[in-house]
Amino acid sequence: MFLHHFNINHFKNNYNYDAKLPLPYQDLNAKGAFIGLTTFTSDGQLYKAIIESLAMEMRFEVENGNKFGIQVSKLIATGGGSLSKKRLQLKADIENVKVETLVSQEGGLCGGAVIQAVALGQFNNYEDACRCFVKIKDTYAPNKEKHVKYEDKYNKYLKAIRKLKSNILPITIQRIGPEYNSLALKGRL
Repeated sequence: MFLHHFNINHFKNNYNYDAKLPLPYQDLNAKGAFIGLTTFTSDGQLYKAIIESLAMEMRFEVENGNKFGIQVSKLIATGGGSLSKKRLQLKADIENVKVETLVSQEGGLCGGAVIQAVALGQFNNYEDACRCFVKIKDTYAPNKEKHVKYEDKYNKYLKAIRKLKSNILPITIQRIGPEYNSLALKGRL
């Protein structure tokens, strides 16, 4: 299992279950942790663990969004994230939502064309423009059997994050030094 984005700011912003907003937090200083490595762990297993953890993190964010009334019924993958069929299927299985790709891999450019077409009066609204510009290429439906198997892994993932947060963060604070500890005591972190 791989836990990515492991650092103090990430936990402060993402894993505070009383948080007001379920927004992802990106940090250039994020660290990661592999759990369960053996001398027989292969490169392929490490890669799969990273891909699984990214899907689990997204699932966590979607679940937080659900608490605030944001319902996600499907995901649309664009760009490089839309090129791997295995990765897209894995994402659908872990997150239990269908994942779609577009005919045009460039979702940002497609969105820009939609906005421009409406602004120039070629379409009366965004829905009409989207029907013209946004075309679904492939759909990956969740495999219910695989999703059930990933439930156990997902629960272990959440448990590991909580454990690492409570056990590793105090050690990290001690290693950073007194200036960090004084900020923490003043409630600025």
